[in-house]
Amino acid sequence: MKKLIYPLFFIALICCSSTSWGQSCLKAYFPFDGNSKEVVAGYNGTVHGAVLDTDRNGAIDSAYSFNGSSDYISSSYPVPTGNSARSVTAWFNTKDSTTNAGYGYNTIVSWGYPSTNNMFSIATAQHGAIRIDGFQNDVRTTKYVTDGFWHFIAVTHDGDTTRVYIDDTLIAKKGTKYNTVSSDLMIGTRVNQSGQVMNGKIDEVQIFSCALSDKEIDSLYHLKAHNYTPPVVVVTSCLKAYYPFTGNAGDSVGGYNGTVSGAKLTTDRGGNAYSAYSFNGSSDYISSSYPVPTGNSPRTVTAWFNTTDSTTNAGYGYNTIVSWGDISANNLFSIATAQHGAIRIDGFTNDVRTTKYVTDGNWHFVAVSHDGDTTRVYVDDTLIAKKGTSYNTVSSNLMIGARINQAGQVMNGKIDDVRIFECAISDKDIDSLYKVSPHGSNIKGLSGKITTCGGANLANSKVYLVKFNPVDTTVSSIDSTTTDSFGNYSFINLTDTLVFVYALPDSVSYPGSLPTYYDTAAAFQDANGILIHSSITTANFQTVCGKNPGGSGFIGGKVTLCALCKKAGSGKPAVGLRMILVDANNVVQAETYTDTNGNFSFSNIAIKDYKVMVDRPLVDNSKAPVVSLTSSTAKQNNLSFTLYPTFLDLATTTAISQNNIDNSLDHVEIFPNPVQEELNIDFKMITNDRAVVKIFNSLGESVLENKINGTEGNMKLNVSSLRAGIYFMIIQNGEGILKREKIIHN
Repeated sequence: MKKLIYPLFFIALICCSSTSWGQSCLKAYFPFDGNSKEVVAGYNGTVHGAVLDTDRNGAIDSAYSFNGSSDYISSSYPVPTGNSARSVTAWFNTKDSTTNAGYGYNTIVSWGYPSTNNMFSIATAQHGAIRIDGFQNDVRTTKYVTDGFWHFIAVTHDGDTTRVYIDDTLIAKKGTKYNTVSSDLMIGTRVNQSGQVMNGKIDEVQIFSCALSDKEIDSLYHLKAHNYTPPVVVVTSCLKAYYPFTGNAGDSVGGYNGTVSGAKLTTDRGGNAYSAYSFNGSSDYISSSYPVPTGNSPRTVTAWFNTTDSTTNAGYGYNTIVSWGDISANNLFSIATAQHGAIRIDGFTNDVRTTKYVTDGNWHFVAVSHDGDTTRVYVDDTLIAKKGTSYNTVSSNLMIGARINQAGQVMNGKIDDVRIFECAISDKDIDSLYKVSPHGSNIKGLSGKITTCGGANLANSKVYLVKFNPVDTTVSSIDSTTTDSFGNYSFINLTDTLVFVYALPDSVSYPGSLPTYYDTAAAFQDANGILIHSSITTANFQTVCGKNPGGSGFIGGKVTLCALCKKAGSGKPAVGLRMILVDANNVVQAETYTDTNGNFSFSNIAIKDYKVMVDRPLVDNSKAPVVSLTSSTAKQNNLSFTLYPTFLDLATTTAISQNNIDNSLDHVEIFPNPVQEELNIDFKMITNDRAVVKIFNSLGESVLENKINGTEGNMKLNVSSLRAGIYFMIIQNGEGILKREKIIHN
């Protein structure tokens, strides 16, 4: 089964190789990974007869097979209509063809209605050629694809022209105009017309609301090509530090993050921005407190570098890549270029000098291993030198780009992907590392730059990598970082996964900048996500700013949760719910959060009409309740809202209730939040009913638990050992949950 993860429900678009493109127009994706779920917006398919089968890579239960007569899959996805732009991509496999010029199609995807110009259908037709059918404006090809092999098909329409691609090749284009009508989306059969059913397999159906480019289609095809091979597995048990330099100098293994002194982010060997560091040759370096291998202990260092600087001096003028220890007899360990640009491993007595010149302005991979007896040097996957050596390396900071404790031997060029192992890895491992990170860069990560709506860099602000769980419709953080002084952020070592990025500006430093999801969305429901596949994905965006001009108006009320309740206001209070106030033009005015009783308020706002939205998955904010402020009703302070699973409802105004969540809990206060080391919980219980505090991580795993003793007091929880991110705290007793709270750990 394909290892596809479903963390966020509004994905954008697959990001391929080193290119980031069209990320907002992927609207439906059916990976058929063991089921017919649609993982973008939840328009899951209903299976009628079709059965799970092997996909093009031989993975079981990872595609659907159709019987050619009655099988199909339907979905309520709101299909593109009229003459709107669209793209459809899919993989399919069939042997069935016909000599009939009209019928007998193996339909892949269709929607609309079989009447003049009202349909949109992709199928094989006469002799197994491809036919795009609008029930009038048809595009027919001469490419026959009913050969029993898997083929990739992509069809784009930009409003004027329809283009058809098979296996990465444009095979037909035609000027067309459609008037497609709305219907269910049909996979494997022609909509509203029997007998034109796929006799074969279909997989990976994607629908976009834009016309993809040739380059984008090429990237999609190569992501899932027929010659797919599993990624090379490299030894990782002794990998102790890894600096991928994707947006910052962080260490993704042990957390020994680098401190940058002068070096600047630059493009890497794959052309990805902010994904390597450039050094000026005189004073730039990066240092880390990583506990370096000492004495004669085994070690391996690998890195990529690029320089044109060489020297004819046999002693100095090195372009240092990595060094640590001290510049005294046998106490150093340094990797650099030396005379004429050759590689030199320097122990300050036990040196290994090579004749491989690498100062040619191209990227090179260097690997140096020492097993306690022998030092081996590899450049670009080739062993170029080995020598019996014994070191007595002393402890120091790790230096990247400069020779430890000695000025003037600084890299004049670029460095990327520094790895340090506390073992001597094998030739095979080094070969694998070189192939995992070729010049086209195969590191999976996400990086970008965030600015405020005013154009300033969003510096020193928290950024969260977020996932959505479609089972319980919850949102949780899977990683977090902090932007640098230029607003750059990065997440590294990601798996193939769908993610959201969520920026949390500091309200003091950036007044007016609101928490914002990638692609400038104030609410999760409206956000776009990113599907990480390979290389480094780039996602730049701006924060949303509140535009409240100020005034004498006031909107306040209470929100209750109601999943199954019969009447408005009868559910429990919505605690910690983010409320967003927008004007009639959907311009954000302000935000706030509900308290422990579900109450919220917006004060000092202008007199006009507003919409009240919520930041909650699945809630349709396009139907947000409208609250009107006039000169005579400038203060609406007793509004009663009910939050259902998919919409927020404004009921008849009632007095705000001050009831607690549960009669067992009289008072609770949690601070500070965000927290770094110690979380305080002030509480007052009505009865001593064996209550307990539990903290869960984003995976739903309990990471901390403590009993509440007594009916009143202060509890202190040490959370310093937890990783930075979003956690969820509950207080519960035998009757149920008394309190829920989101905890942000910096």
